[in-house]
Amino acid sequence: MNNYVKLAKYPYNKDNFKIENNHIQSINIVWCREDIIQQAENQGINLTDDEIDQVLYCLEHEHDATCGISWETIDVWIDEVIRERK
Repeated sequence: MNNYVKLAKYPYNKDNFKIENNHIQSINIVWCREDIIQQAENQGINLTDDEIDQVLYCLEHEHDATCGISWETIDVWIDEVIRERK
């Protein structure tokens, strides 16, 4: 069985995979503005556009590959951005 058949068995977004020679070369996991907005709203927080940008920037720039990015790390950066308001 070739790798394409193996991949075809599972539903996947082709935009999130780089495939060469029937092998996955890399994957992309995407977090977007809507994720940040929803997570903040779940905490009763309204973020400005600039604050959302700051959270996304910090998630990318400061991420720890051992921990990855999760709802918990998003919460940490939302809290950090909110603390700077004061």
